[in-house]
Amino acid sequence: MRTLGLFLAGAAVGALACLAAPLLGDSTKEAPKTPKTDAAPKEAASRYAFHQEKYIHPLVVGAMVGSSPKTETVCSLNLSSPYMFDLFDNLYRLGGPLDTAKELLEFDVKERGGRTWVEWEGEHGAFLMYSHIGTSPSGVEIIEFRESGGGSGVFVSAAFFKIESRRTFPDNNERTELTILGKIWLGDRYKGQIVYQNGKLHIPVNESRFGPGGPRDESPLSVPIDGQAEAAPYAFHQPDYVHPLIVQDMLGSLADLHGSVVCVDLDAGNDSNRYHGAYAVVKRGGNEWVEWRGTQRESFRYRHIGTSPSGVHMIVCYDGGGGSGVFGSAALFRMETDRTLVENRKRTLLKLLDAISLGDRYDGSIAYEDGTLMIGADEGRFKGKGGPRDGEPLSIPVP
Repeated sequence: MRTLGLFLAGAAVGALACLAAPLLGDSTKEAPKTPKTDAAPKEAASRYAFHQEKYIHPLVVGAMVGSSPKTETVCSLNLSSPYMFDLFDNLYRLGGPLDTAKELLEFDVKERGGRTWVEWEGEHGAFLMYSHIGTSPSGVEIIEFRESGGGSGVFVSAAFFKIESRRTFPDNNERTELTILGKIWLGDRYKGQIVYQNGKLHIPVNESRFGPGGPRDESPLSVPIDGQAEAAPYAFHQPDYVHPLIVQDMLGSLADLHGSVVCVDLDAGNDSNRYHGAYAVVKRGGNEWVEWRGTQRESFRYRHIGTSPSGVHMIVCYDGGGGSGVFGSAALFRMETDRTLVENRKRTLLKLLDAISLGDRYDGSIAYEDGTLMIGADEGRFKGKGGPRDGEPLSIPVP
């Protein structure tokens, strides 16, 4: 009987070929078209994911996670390589004609227990499956992985990955690498609701009837991800809100092409004299806006659009200087933490990644879906007047 254990044992033999590994999405589906954009091309890492197309193949994950408490020897794979069938033939001994190999490589995406699972089924009841748990602010991908060789055992792990883009030497080709950072072995038929929340991965005690003696039978486990126990204390969609005047200052004057303040210490600035002024959270059109109003009819407001898996925060803003013009922008930020050199004081840094001008009194749809920020054409009173968002909508990949 040819079980998945034999397949994974071949991974060590094929480790020298690991940089030729594939990361194609569901092999039964047509590759998604690249959305139209007038922004600069994004890195290839945005093409591959554990939670959306193109899904990472469960066999790739299985070669790296393994079916024992120890991590396998294949620690990094090149997801940009086209040599899918060659490598899987080497690593997993699929053999047979190309059509047969392709059939064996197909996998499904299913909903189970309120979660999305990416599943591959082999011969004699063998299977591999994973479900995405979350993504840390630094881009650590967290999954729950389950593997069976066809017998009664179903071995479970929580695994941690990074997806990064690099350039080859000397030909300078782009490649996307999947690297396993580590895993937590949960044992046979582990059952528990694993969650990633407030910077920690929470793994409860095993609720399965197949104990005792498993690694999670006695006590729960909380693991800080990114080396920090808590997420940033500031947000665009919940308290403590980023002060609107900070966002306004970072976007810069309407007379300038780009803002010059690209990073602000929120711990020092959010309640400072520089950014002093009361603001309110108001409901408009079913959306929540964080709004500041001055004494001379000037105003600035923003609302949260979404946060990407890698921690990019997207907001839409409107800046009114007191006259009839109210100028819109879509802005992308990232929050990071560090410490000062002398005082060793923790800082929460808000960094401006980019901003897109929407023009005067822009009125259009803005949404973040399936890894893409979509900005619709202006449908307001200034439609067709030559504004920056007249005409074609804009789609920007945001990993």
